[in-house]
Amino acid sequence: MGPLQQVTCYSEYNDGLSEHRSTANLRYFVKPKIPQDLSIGYEGWVAQHSARPAETKPFNPAKPLDNLVDACLESENTEIFLKADVIANRGILFRLSQDKRESHLNFCLVGNKLIIEEHDKAPEASRLNQLMYIGHAFKEACTDGPRSGVWATVVSRTIGNISVVFAAQIDCIREQGLDYRVSRNLVQLKTMSEKYRLRDSNLLGRPNQTNWFLLGGWYMQSHLVGIDSILVGYRETKHGEEKLVGTENRPLNTLLPPPGYENKFDPGRSIGRMERILDALIKFAKSEQGENEPVKVWRAHVSFQAGLNVEEVATEELDTVDRVGILKRDIVERIADLEFVAQASGLSL
Repeated sequence: MGPLQQVTCYSEYNDGLSEHRSTANLRYFVKPKIPQDLSIGYEGWVAQHSARPAETKPFNPAKPLDNLVDACLESENTEIFLKADVIANRGILFRLSQDKRESHLNFCLVGNKLIIEEHDKAPEASRLNQLMYIGHAFKEACTDGPRSGVWATVVSRTIGNISVVFAAQIDCIREQGLDYRVSRNLVQLKTMSEKYRLRDSNLLGRPNQTNWFLLGGWYMQSHLVGIDSILVGYRETKHGEEKLVGTENRPLNTLLPPPGYENKFDPGRSIGRMERILDALIKFAKSEQGENEPVKVWRAHVSFQAGLNVEEVATEELDTVDRVGILKRDIVERIADLEFVAQASGLSL
């Protein structure tokens, strides 16, 4: 992947609204209390999320992708955005890099940009498992600051010859007041069972007992945004409790398999897979979207077994009044205005 450049950032609030170039929701790291039971509060968390109304359409009134694009249009780096081939969230790029994960995506072409979002309805109670909550509880234990939403950085990178602008929600910054534009100041928080603490060390020569699928995923999530280490919380399961018993800062290179075990996880192979899928989606959209036709939306299913399957989304599923494809209509109009001005001034898009 090419060099990373921050385009902008934004704070997203629990009501779906966002504030551009804002660090209002950026939390900072604090040492967690050890030991502590990370399972406390699970039932209330499930009840809270399960109470959300089920979506009747795949396109919500307030969407994170709108906030991402809106932040880019209001940034000082609109030229980077205008030259991008793909606009997405980090979660999509991460899933496309993992050959053992399935992805369900909605995508469309706005101008020359491929716009991609996850196709996923509101969380069901069955999906809100305890491990998800433990990860949430660990992040709560390790951070201080506002609880009114999340903070996201927006960065630009090339994946092969494809220029991608994407947003990534960040858990926290190492210390209050550090420069959030410097990737090494940002922190990703993860948790795993204490019994794997020794097994997952490359230095102990036990690579066959290591969960490289898990560690490889952690590696890619951080590598995409230039974060060079992960803070891991180790937990111990006993008598129905999930006790946090220790933490460890893990440099990214300690998450990679040792020589001879590259078949377990290879970052180059993962990045290559991501590039091939993005390239295929771009070529498909450009071949199927007529110049004077209404913007089409397609749904893609990506899996290791079935490969890439695409079907067009029926018109009755789309909001054709307030949206053009996936994005809000006013956002698409602003993109077109910026592109017109840029091209009139000689900028090649």
